[in-house]
Amino acid sequence: MSEASMTEEPPFDQLGTLLPGDCIVRRPGTFQRFDFHVGTVTVPALLWCRPEQTGRLLIAFNGAVRRTPEKDPQEIFQRRTWVDDIEADILFLSDPTLRSDNRISIGWGQGTQGRYANPAMAQTARFTAECLDIPAGARLYFGTSAGGFQALQAAARDEGSRALVNNPQIDWTKYMPTFVDTIAGYSYEDQPTEDIAIDHPDRTSVAHAFAAFGHIPRTRCLINAASKNDSLAQLPALVAALPAQSGERSCFDVSLYSDVRGGHNPLPRPATTTAINSILRKPSMSDTIETDATFPALSPDPESIVAGVSAAARALATMPTTSGWPRAGSASSSRTSRPRRRSAEFSSISPLLRARRCGHASSPTISPLTVTPVWHVC
Repeated sequence: MSEASMTEEPPFDQLGTLLPGDCIVRRPGTFQRFDFHVGTVTVPALLWCRPEQTGRLLIAFNGAVRRTPEKDPQEIFQRRTWVDDIEADILFLSDPTLRSDNRISIGWGQGTQGRYANPAMAQTARFTAECLDIPAGARLYFGTSAGGFQALQAAARDEGSRALVNNPQIDWTKYMPTFVDTIAGYSYEDQPTEDIAIDHPDRTSVAHAFAAFGHIPRTRCLINAASKNDSLAQLPALVAALPAQSGERSCFDVSLYSDVRGGHNPLPRPATTTAINSILRKPSMSDTIETDATFPALSPDPESIVAGVSAAARALATMPTTSGWPRAGSASSSRTSRPRRRSAEFSSISPLLRARRCGHASSPTISPLTVTPVWHVC
């Protein structure tokens, strides 16, 4: 849906504040704006229901929000204009940490003292899904950057659900110091981040949240190897802390791609919606992960995995761009195409942790279908 068509739409249906025990009625082709109040937290939410009933729900979280004086951050629902591209009803959630009386751009759902927001956001998602009669297996949590952190926190609290995240913060205390210090001051009364991580490991690290809730949500995680914080800080934080879980409902797939120009920015709209719809169409997350003998499930010690994945990320990030890389989606990018050239450093990576570069000089577009798994835990 284009921006122009969005401006021609009638105002949202305003449902006001809803409480546990209330219910939302599905209204096809309509945006429904409501606040869900649970405990001490009020979560701003926007629900879109497709004209046809799909039996699926995407729960989308904001990343960093660009603050302007004239815009209430709790009325910002990123990717709202994508609704026609996504084959599901969509619940957009805004982080209650960002308010009109502060200037915070990234909150990671930390809220304030006594008002931790991530549990309330997860409850808002489950409340909406139950009203729409959508089971956990048909719920997909999605976000990028800080939105990815929130998506994983919510999925950890919704057993049987799935998640798709792109360049998420795994541990927000390892992100840019300016944003980290702002949340340490606002949400934790200027407590040192080291102490916050010790006192609240499940609030600062999604891997520790998985441990706290006793399961890993079925997840596909796409990380740009050319983004240093994502590949060399956040990814090792995941591998080092991810608890040893196994079973039918626990499957976490990490895939690397390389887009120097894209950096930490999320994948483009076509690639993102393709990845979302690919998962939504599948009955289980295991069907969405491309596997072959080169990328078996791994279970060595965390230090070995961190070293190997970090080497793969560095190799991808430093590989020179050449005109030989095929355009995403072209015939030459198929599995039957001839092997691509690899640098000496790339070739020396353990076969268990090899990854292909998916960037190319002719176009910044990255197809998630050509992203290669480098770490897979089931």
